[in-house]
This record gives sequence, structure tokens and C-alpha cells, in this order.
Amino acid sequence: MSTVTQDLLLSVEGEEKKLNAKHIHCKVCSSLVLLPGKGQLINKPTELPQVSVKASTAGSPNVQLDEVSDFWLVHGMFTFENVGFSNAVNGIKYLLCADCEQGPIGWCLDANRELLYISHNRVVYK
Repeated sequence: MSTVTQDLLLSVEGEEKKLNAKHIHCKVCSSLVLLPGKGQLINKPTELPQVSVKASTAGSPNVQLDEVSDFWLVHGMFTFENVGFSNAVNGIKYLLCADCEQGPIGWCLDANRELLYISHNRVVYK
């Protein structure tokens, strides 16, 4: 698992927040997902279905899960440049690239779509 390096963090004077310093893109099609300064780095250990699992099967017992810890916390779905959402699976909506549908790249609770999480190691930076 990769860790977040200092070159990916934006220093905000007087604040303890660790914001993304670079554009966040889809690993597959390079579509822009999030602009710099829009995501706050947090550590939130979570199990996500492996990449490329169809959203409709994400809740089935046979789906392999990955333990993911480092996320970019994004406030509000309109903060994104390009992201799609799965149907709710066990109260969770998975986030994916809206252009190529690669994912899941993150998640949010169906009941609270104001707090969205993008996995650090499922995207690329430019």
C-alpha cells in the first residue's frame, strides 16, 4: 500500500488541514476528478470492494475487499469535477470515474452525501 508523500500535500498557513496539492485523476482514463485544495487527507480504515467490481455485486459475500486507510475527504458532491455514484449497497454508495466507470475509487454513506471519501491509492496525481 502506498503512503501519501509530502509533495501531494498543500500547506495551509494557520490550519492543521492536509489538503491535496495536485489535481486528482482517474488511473484508467486520466479524467480529472478533483482540483487541488478540495480534499482533506484523513486516515479512516475502511474495506472497499476491489477495483472494477460492478456496483450491483459489491454487497455480495463473494466480492473480495481491500483494506484502505488514506482518503481525501471531500465536502459535497458538487465539489468534484467528475465522479459517478453507484446505487446504494448496504447503505453505501461507491464513487467511480464518471467517464470510464472505473471504480470504486471511494465511497459515501447513502444517508449523508455531504461527506465523500476518495481513496488515495486508487487515483493518480498530476
